[in-house]
Amino acid sequence: MDVMSQDQSNMKILLAAICIGFISGTLGQANQPPRFIEDMDGFSVAENTAVGTRVYRLVGVDTDRDPITYGIEGTTVFRVDPTMGDVVLSEPLDREAQSSLTFYVTLEDLVGSGNPNNLVRHQVTVQIRDVNDNAPLFHGTPYVARVSEDTPVGSVVFGPFNITDRDVQGATLGVTCQPTQESPDACTVFRVEALRQESGLWQGNLVLLSGLDYEGERLYQLQLTASDAAQQSVVVVSIHVDDAQDTPPMFTSSLIGRVDEDVPPGTSVMRVEARDGDEGAPRELSYALVSNPGDYFSIDDSGLILTTKAINREDIVSGSVMLTVKATELVGGQQSPDDAASSEAEVVISVTDVNDVAPYFNRDVINVTIGEDIRDGTPLPDLDLVAKDEDTGINSVFDIVLEGGDGIFSVTPRIGTGATSVSVRVENASRLDFETLEDRVIVLQVVATERSTPQRFSASALLRVTVVDRNDNSPEFAEKSFEVYLPENSPSGSTVLVAAATDADSRSFGTEGIMYRLYGNGANRFHIDKRTAVVTTIACETPGSGRCLDFDGSESSFYLSLAATDDNGSGQTTVVPLTVYLTDVDDNSPRFVQSNYTGTIDEGSMQFDPPLVVKAEDRDSSSNVTYSIVGGNTDGIFGVDGASGLVSASRPERLDVARLNASRVSLLVQATDGATAADTAIVSVFVRDVNDRVPQFGRALYEAAVSETATAGTVVGQVGAADSDTGPGGQVTYAIQAGGRGNFIIDPESGVISVSARAEFDYDRLRDYTLTVTAVDGGVPAQTGRAAVLVSVLDANNKSPEFRPAVQRVDVREDAPVGTVVHPLSAVDPDGGALLRYRLDGPTTGRTKNGDFIDDFPEAWFAVDGGTGDVRVVAPLDREVAARVELHVVATDLSAPVAQTGAGTLVVSLLDVNDKAPVFLPVLTVDHPFYTARVMEESAVGSFVTAVTASDVESGVGRFELTENPGGYFAIGETTGVISVAKRLDFESLPSSDFSLVVTAFDKGRPPLSSSVGVVVTVADVNDNGPTFERASYSSVIPENSLDNTYVAEVRATDPDTSGIVYALRGRSAASFYVDGDGVVRVRTGETLDREATPVMALQVVASDYENGGGARSSSVPLYVSLSDTNDNAPVFQRRAYHATVVENVPPESAIVQVSAGDADEGANADLRYAIVDAGELADKISIDPTSGSIRRSADLAGLAGRYEITVQARDGAGNGANTATVPLVLEIVDVNNRRPYFVTPESDNETVHLLENQSAGFVIVRVRARDDDDDSKIHYGLQMGDVVGNETKEFAIDSYTGELRTRVRLDREKQDTYQLDLVAQDGGNPPYQVHRFLLVVVDDVNDDVPEFPRNQETEPYVLAVKEHGSSNRVVGRLQAIDGDANNNAEIFYHIVSGDPDNIFSVDRNTGEILVHMTLDRETKSEYDFVVMATNNQAFQSINRLGKRTQNITYDKENLSLAQIHVTVEDINDNAPKFTQSLYYGGVKTAAQQGTSVARVQAIDNDLPADNGTVRYAIAAQSYVGDRAAPRVAFVVRPDGGVFTDLVTFEDYARGFFNVTIEARDAGNATYRDVATLLVYVYDESSAVKVVIANTPERVINDMENLKRALQNSTRNRVVIVDDVRYHVDTENNVVHEWTDVIVHFIDPRTNEVTSVPTVLRLVDTDKFYLKPKYEEYLVTKIEPVVSQPTVSPSRRNLIIAIALFGIVLFIGLVAFCMICCYARHSFRKQQKRVRQEEVGKPVVEVRPTTTDNPLWEEQKLRMYEEQELSMHVFAEADDAGAIPMSRMERPGEAPYGRAVSSDALEHTYATLDRGNGVYGSIASGPYAGFESSTDKLY
Repeated sequence: MDVMSQDQSNMKILLAAICIGFISGTLGQANQPPRFIEDMDGFSVAENTAVGTRVYRLVGVDTDRDPITYGIEGTTVFRVDPTMGDVVLSEPLDREAQSSLTFYVTLEDLVGSGNPNNLVRHQVTVQIRDVNDNAPLFHGTPYVARVSEDTPVGSVVFGPFNITDRDVQGATLGVTCQPTQESPDACTVFRVEALRQESGLWQGNLVLLSGLDYEGERLYQLQLTASDAAQQSVVVVSIHVDDAQDTPPMFTSSLIGRVDEDVPPGTSVMRVEARDGDEGAPRELSYALVSNPGDYFSIDDSGLILTTKAINREDIVSGSVMLTVKATELVGGQQSPDDAASSEAEVVISVTDVNDVAPYFNRDVINVTIGEDIRDGTPLPDLDLVAKDEDTGINSVFDIVLEGGDGIFSVTPRIGTGATSVSVRVENASRLDFETLEDRVIVLQVVATERSTPQRFSASALLRVTVVDRNDNSPEFAEKSFEVYLPENSPSGSTVLVAAATDADSRSFGTEGIMYRLYGNGANRFHIDKRTAVVTTIACETPGSGRCLDFDGSESSFYLSLAATDDNGSGQTTVVPLTVYLTDVDDNSPRFVQSNYTGTIDEGSMQFDPPLVVKAEDRDSSSNVTYSIVGGNTDGIFGVDGASGLVSASRPERLDVARLNASRVSLLVQATDGATAADTAIVSVFVRDVNDRVPQFGRALYEAAVSETATAGTVVGQVGAADSDTGPGGQVTYAIQAGGRGNFIIDPESGVISVSARAEFDYDRLRDYTLTVTAVDGGVPAQTGRAAVLVSVLDANNKSPEFRPAVQRVDVREDAPVGTVVHPLSAVDPDGGALLRYRLDGPTTGRTKNGDFIDDFPEAWFAVDGGTGDVRVVAPLDREVAARVELHVVATDLSAPVAQTGAGTLVVSLLDVNDKAPVFLPVLTVDHPFYTARVMEESAVGSFVTAVTASDVESGVGRFELTENPGGYFAIGETTGVISVAKRLDFESLPSSDFSLVVTAFDKGRPPLSSSVGVVVTVADVNDNGPTFERASYSSVIPENSLDNTYVAEVRATDPDTSGIVYALRGRSAASFYVDGDGVVRVRTGETLDREATPVMALQVVASDYENGGGARSSSVPLYVSLSDTNDNAPVFQRRAYHATVVENVPPESAIVQVSAGDADEGANADLRYAIVDAGELADKISIDPTSGSIRRSADLAGLAGRYEITVQARDGAGNGANTATVPLVLEIVDVNNRRPYFVTPESDNETVHLLENQSAGFVIVRVRARDDDDDSKIHYGLQMGDVVGNETKEFAIDSYTGELRTRVRLDREKQDTYQLDLVAQDGGNPPYQVHRFLLVVVDDVNDDVPEFPRNQETEPYVLAVKEHGSSNRVVGRLQAIDGDANNNAEIFYHIVSGDPDNIFSVDRNTGEILVHMTLDRETKSEYDFVVMATNNQAFQSINRLGKRTQNITYDKENLSLAQIHVTVEDINDNAPKFTQSLYYGGVKTAAQQGTSVARVQAIDNDLPADNGTVRYAIAAQSYVGDRAAPRVAFVVRPDGGVFTDLVTFEDYARGFFNVTIEARDAGNATYRDVATLLVYVYDESSAVKVVIANTPERVINDMENLKRALQNSTRNRVVIVDDVRYHVDTENNVVHEWTDVIVHFIDPRTNEVTSVPTVLRLVDTDKFYLKPKYEEYLVTKIEPVVSQPTVSPSRRNLIIAIALFGIVLFIGLVAFCMICCYARHSFRKQQKRVRQEEVGKPVVEVRPTTTDNPLWEEQKLRMYEEQELSMHVFAEADDAGAIPMSRMERPGEAPYGRAVSSDALEHTYATLDRGNGVYGSIASGPYAGFESSTDKLY
C-alpha cells in the first residue's frame, strides 16, 4: 500500500487504540507500558528510494493516555520523528550490498510525576526491493583475438564470452555490435552470435562475416554493447589479422648498377633484393636471369650479380646492359610452381671507363718562412701549390692530406677534382713558439691520393716551414711580488734587493735587453741599477731619524713598483710590487698613558670591579713593555701582570679592611722595556667591605606538633639564628620560604612560628608540614641561612562516617529463602578508632516491575545486623508485589564525643523466575491454525517471504528456529523471525508449489521455554521463458541498389509461455530494412544499398513476448544480408599524379615508371587495362604495358633533355567497360654531365683583398666568377665551412647565382683583422662537379676606438693614497687605458680635465703616472677628486701658458675615456689634543654618592681618532679651596671625558670648591698634550633653581649653551652650572613630557661662591623686561626654587579659622566701613579698566613693574591670595565665543585644548579675577601664555 492509505489506516487503528486505552485506564490505576500497532516489521522499500523520503509511519498506543515518543536503534539508515512516528530514509540503499536491514524500533511513554517511563523495544526486519540499477558486466576482459586472413567466413573468431547482470529486475540481456572510429566497417566483417540467454546471463561468440585481407587491414576494433533495456555496458574487442601466403614477391633494392670495363670474370657487380609480399609469414626467395644480353653476367641464389667474362665497353653501344631478374618463393626448399609466387624486374648495369693517369703537383719542393706570432687560420704565404688529375669523372677525384707538423697545420680542400689549388693554414699557432720549438724548421708533405679508384694512385710535394722569433714574451721576475724588511738605521748604500728578471725571447728581445726602473711614493729614498736591478739605500747623514729612514717617523713602509722593460727599454714591460718594511730599533722609552690610576676591589676578592689595567706605550714596536709594583705593596697583597698590566690581589686572604686598618691603598707601578729608562704611575686602590658571613641556625631541623583543630595564633614553636657580621650584616630577619601552604606565620624578629588566621588542618588529608625557614641579614649583598621545621598534625575525632557509594545496589532472586544474606553494608570513618553501628532508618519504599512507586510499602522483607552490617531476608519475597525495594540505612560512630552518623540507601532488585512460554502474535484460531505466505519463483536468495512475531511477558523472546523446512528452500532470522528464500525456487522443477514450515520461538529464561507455529508458503509461477528462433542465424543475398520493399528473408520464433511475439531489427544496418509481424524482412523505402560501402549487412532480429507476470522476455538471432556487385564504380589511380626522371642515355626497353589503379567493383567489373592517351613529343619514344601499367623506353632519348607531361588512362571491364580514369605523368629527361667548371675571378689562389673596418653591412667585396663549358648558367657559388658548403658565414655572404661576396656585419679589426675564405663553384650537371679557390680578406684599421679605462669596483673610482706632509713631486699612482686600434691609432695621451683647479696634481701625458706637486695637510683637506681623460689626440691641451685649465669636463660614468680619481690623504700623528675650553665649571651636591657625574670635558685631536687622534684624559692635580684640607682623590675622569665623584663625603666641603687640573694626552705620542682647569662647587638643593621650559628635554639639551648664556646675562655674568635636565612635574605631581625642568645653580666668579636662590631671583626680576624676549625665544615659563617654601600647617590653619569666626562677631560693626571701602575700590577698578582698554591692540600685554622683585619668583609672595582663593585667568576676545581661559601654555595660533585661535584674538587679551580654582598670577605675555609676574598688582 502507499504511504497515504497506510496513514489513514494507521489513524483508524490509533483512534481505536486510544478508545481501548481509555476504557482500560478506568479499570485500573497501574501505569501500563505502551504497545506498537504498526512497527515496520516485514516492510519493504525500493533500493532507489531517495534520501529524505518518508517511507513508513510507526503507530503505537498507551492505555494510560501518556504521551509517547518513537525511536530507532541499531541503524543509521533510517531516522524517525519522535512525535509523529514518521520514518525517513537517511542513507542511500543498495540491495546488491545488503538485501535486508534488522534493527530496533522503540516506543516510550512519558509517565511524569517523578515516575520512570516505560520503554518498549521491538526488533524489526525491513526488506530492500530490487530495481534495475546495475549495468551488465562483461567477464574475462580485455577481449583480444588473432585470426588468419584465410579463415573461412562463418568461423568463430572469439568466444564464448559471458555477460551477467546482478539485478533481478530488468529485461533479458541483449548484445549488439558497434563500429569504432579506428574500424568503421568492423561490424560488417564480424557478427555477434548468442549461445545462451537466461535471466541475468548472456553467452555468445564473435563470428566471421566476410573475408579478411592482411595487406588491406591488419587490426579490427569493434565495440560490444550489452543492455538490459535500462542499463548498458561497453567493451572493445581487438582482432588481429595474421598474414597468409597470397602475395607475390616485391623487389626492394636499387635496379641500377655500375661496373668497370677491365674487371676480371667473377667480379661482383651488385646485389638485387626482393621480399615476400606476405609480411606476416614471409618465405625465402631464389633468383634467376630471364634476359641476359651478351651473357656478360650471372646471378646466384642470394641475388648477387657477377661478371662471367671480360667486358669491353667499346663493344656496348649504349654503355649499359639491361637484365631481367626473376624472384621466386621457395616452399620446402623448392621453387613454388604457383604463378603468384614469383615476379620479374629489369636491372640496368652501366659499364664505366677505367683509371689510367695518376695525380701530380705543379711544384715538388717549396720553402716558406713565418713568424712565431702568426695567427690561427692564416694560410702560408707564397705557396702557389696546385694538384692535378687528368682522368675524368670519379677517376679524377682525389683526397688531399697533410703529413707531418703534428697537427700545427691543416690543408684545404680535403677533396680535389681535376686541377685544384691547395692551401696550407696554421691550425694551432700556440705551438709555434720560437722559444719552445725543438726544431724551428718544420717539414711537411702534401699528398694527393685518388679517392675512389682501386689503384689509389697518389703524388706528393715537400714543404719546408721556417719559424723566426718575435718579441712576444714579457720579462718575468722570480717572484710576483717582493717584500723586504730593512732596519731603520741601515747605512747609506745598503743593498735592499737584487731582483733581476728573465725574458724567454732571444737577443735584445730577451734577457740581455732588459732595463729596470723603480717608482712610487718613497722611491727617492732608494736607488736601482738599470741593468743589474740592484736596489740600494740612498746616501743619508742620520740613518734611523730625521729625513732618513725612520720607523718612528711618518713612513714605516714603502709601497713601490719595480718595472722591467725588454728591447733596451722600448719593448714589453712587466711591473711587480716591491714593499720595503722598516724594522724598528729600540730607541724610545715607555710612557704610562695616565699618571694616576684608580680601582675598587672587594675584600677577599682577587679581581677589581671593573678590572684595573695600567698601560704604558712605547713608540718602538719591537719593544716589549713589562710592568711591576715597586712601592706601597704591603705584605705583597697586590700583583700586576708583567705583560698585560692587569692589577689584581695576589693574596686575597689578606685583603681585609679591618686588617689593613684603611680602605685605601696607594701603589707605585713601574713600566720598562729593558733597554731604556723606566716610567712610573700611582695606583689608588679602594677596598670595599663585604658582607661575607651567612646567618647560622641553632639546628638544621626543628620539630613541632599542632592539633588539626588549632585556632589562629596558636604558637607552634620558635627558631633562632645568629650572624657573626656586625652592623646591618649581623641583623637577622626571619621568614617562611616554603612548605606552609599558608597555614603558618613567623615573627620576623623573634622567629616564633604560629598558626595563621586562614589555616585549615585536616589530619586525614595531610599529616606533616615541612617548613623552609630563612634568616636574612641586612648586609649588601644580603646573606641567607636556611633551616627546616617539621610540624606534625595531631588527629581529632571530628568527622562523621559515610557510605561509599552513598547508594548501593544488589540483585536477589524472588525465591530466595529467609535468612539469605543479601548485601554486607560498609561505611567508612576517616577518623581512627571509630566504632560503627548499622540500622535501618525511615520507611521502606518499593516499585512494581512496571516502575510504579508503591506508597506506604508495608512489607518488612529485610533486616540489618547492627554490628556487621549484613542485610538478610526475613520474609518471603514476591516480585509481583514489588520488583525493587529501597532501604534507608544509617551508620553511627559510637566512639565520638558527640554521636556522629552517616546515611545511605540500599536498592534491592528482585529477579523474576521464568515460568511462561512465548506466545505468537497475532494469536491463531481454529479457522486459521497456521500462517500463510506467497513468494514468486526465481526470487533471489535472501528475498523476504514473511515474518513471524512472538512475545514473552517475562524474559522476552530469545530466538526463532525453523524446526520443519522441507527441501531447505527457506531460512529464518534467528532474532528477527523473518523468513527468506534460502536457495533457487524454480516453479517448473519444484516438487510442490506449497511448503509447510514449522517455526519455534524460544524465550530468554533459564531454562528457556518455547512455542511452535506452522507457516504455509506458496510459490507462484512467473514468465521465465523467452521466444526461441527456429534457426541460429539467417542469411540472404540481394543485388546492391535493390528497389524499395525488396524481399530479403523470413524469420520465425516460438514461445512456450505465449503465442504473442513481436519482431524488431537492431544493429548498425537496421535502418535500411524493416520486419513485419510475420517475420518477413524487406528493404525500407528510400534506402540505397551500396556493396562497395557495406558488402555484408549484419542485423539482429529480436523476438519479444508479451509481459506475463514476470516482465517481457526476448531473444535475438543474426541476419546477414550480402550484396551482389554491379558495375557502378570508376577506376581510381593510386596517386593523383606520377613523376619520373630518366637519363638521356638509358638503355632501350628500360622500365621508366609503373602506374597502378584500382576499382571498387569486383570480378570483371574491376579488370583494368592501361593506355597512353597523350605523350606529346615522346609519342614514339615511350610505350606502356596495358596489363601492368609499366612505361618503358621504346626509342633513343638522346638530346631530349627536358620536362614532359604525359596522360595515362585506365578502363574497367577488361578495357571494354564504361568507366575510365586518367592520371598525369611528369617525365624529366636529364642531361649527362662531362665537363668541370673553373674560376675566372679571383684569378689565382690565395689572392688578397683589402677592406676598411668601418664599411657598412652589405658592402660588396668582390664578384666571384667561374665558367663551365657545358653550361655557365648552371653554376652555383658557395663558401666551404668545414665539410659543409653554405652561402653565409657569420661575417660574409655570397650570392649563389651572381657570385657577389658581401659583408653581413660591420667588421671590427680590433676583434679580427684577417679572414680566409674557401670559395666553391659547382655546376648543375649530374653528377655535379665542384672547384675551390682561396681568398684572403684583410681588414684595414680605422681610428674608430677611443681609449677606455676598465670599469670595475676597484676603478670606480680609482682610489689612491698619499701620506700628508710628504715630499713634493711624488708619484701617487699610475693609470692605464686601453685602445683597441693598432699602430699610431692606438697611441694614448693622458690629461687632467677637471677637479684640480690649484694644479696640486699632474699626470704624465705618456705614461699615465699621477704626481703630487706640494706638501699636503690632511687636517686642512683630507680628500681630493679630479678627472683624467685618455685621448688619441696628441695636440690636446688641458693647461694653457698661464697654468690654467683650458678644459673642464665633468665625470660621466658612461664615458669610458674618463677616469675619476679619488686621492685620500693618509694621516700621520702631527697634532696635539686641544681642550674646547680652558676653564670648565661643575657642581656636586653635598649628598652625592660615589660615581655621581660632575662635569664633562672635551679635548679634540684633529688627527684621525682610530689611528692618531685617540685622546686619553687624566687628572693631573686636584685641590680644595676652603676651610679644610683637600682629600687625596675627590674626582676621577673617564675615557669619554666625564668627571665623576670618588669616595668623598662632600658635606664636609660645602663651604668651598675644588680646583681640578685635567690633562689630555695623545695616545700615540705622549709628548702631545693639553691641560684645562675644572672648578667644582659643592652645593645643596636649597641653592638650586628650577627653570621651567615649554619644550621637550631633547630640544632643550640641543640649545643648552644659548640658554646658559641667557641665564648668565640675566644674573650679571654669573657662571651657570646645569645639574640636571628632566621632564617637568606640575603642581599636581603629573609628569609633562612636552615640558622640561632644568636644575641649575649659579656661581659668582668674583667670590667663587654659590649664589643664593633669593639673589638669583632678584637679579632675574631686575632685568625682567629686558630678558622677556630671550625667555620667549627659549620658551622659559617660570624660574623658581627647587626646594618649595613650607606650607601652612594644620594648627596654623585652625588658628586662621578661629580668627575668621571672631571676625564674624565684628561683622556688623564693620558693615558701614566696608561699604565705604567697596565704593572706593569700585572707582579704582573702573579707572584701571579704562587704562587696559587703551592698550587693546598691542600684540603683547606689558604691565609696568612697580618694584624690583623677581617676576618669576612670585609664588611665595602670592600666598595671601591663595588664602583668599583668588586667581587670575587671561582671556582673549573672539568673534564666535566669549572668554577663552588660558589655563595652560599655548603656542601662537593654537587654542586651548586644541581649538584654533587667530592671532587677532590673541591681541585682545586682558586680565580678570576669578575665585575658587586655586590658580593665580597667570598672564598672557607675548605669544606664549603663562609667564608669571609678582609685580603686576591685581587690585
